[in-house]
Amino acid sequence: MSLPAPGVMAWRCSAPFWFFLSFLLAIACGGRSTLAQTLPFLTYSIEQGLSESVAYDLLEDRSGQLWVATGFGLNRFDGFGFTTYYTADGLTENKIHSLFEDDRGRIWIGLDRGVNLMEADSIRFVPHLAPLSGSRVSAIAQDRQGRHWFGTDGDGLWVMDESERSLRAYTSRDGLPDDHVQAVAVDASGR
Repeated sequence: MSLPAPGVMAWRCSAPFWFFLSFLLAIACGGRSTLAQTLPFLTYSIEQGLSESVAYDLLEDRSGQLWVATGFGLNRFDGFGFTTYYTADGLTENKIHSLFEDDRGRIWIGLDRGVNLMEADSIRFVPHLAPLSGSRVSAIAQDRQGRHWFGTDGDGLWVMDESERSLRAYTSRDGLPDDHVQAVAVDASGR
């Protein structure tokens, strides 16, 4: 341990003392504004172009655009305004519950009854997903093998292998604890 230079006082104080001294200095220098930060917070609603004020799901795509699933259409926010998509734009229906961007940049749209796919700004129905047309699709994911997984609200978990155009359902009869699947995630090992 080195000694202070001649004429220099050495202060030995505990950590709580320094914290208390820092706190007093913060209040003296700026009052309450130094203790709290005010962050900008913007609210978007129907008045700003959103098709409905209730959002079921949000997705930020690889280009930074925000997609909003609502009970009345699909909304894309580019940072300045909303573009809305409805049945007239290719959606099978307007009630959207889930969104997912796959490894090819396509947006999968989980509907109240089925699934649509947006690719290159065009929305379409996927024919080999027709068995899901009666199911509310509440969650979508993609595993490392490129298979798409669809969680439904009452009809279990479905997996689609796009390369083989196959679709298979897993339900409580197959060992799922419940047929209501609200979220689907891929673990660190890709399963």
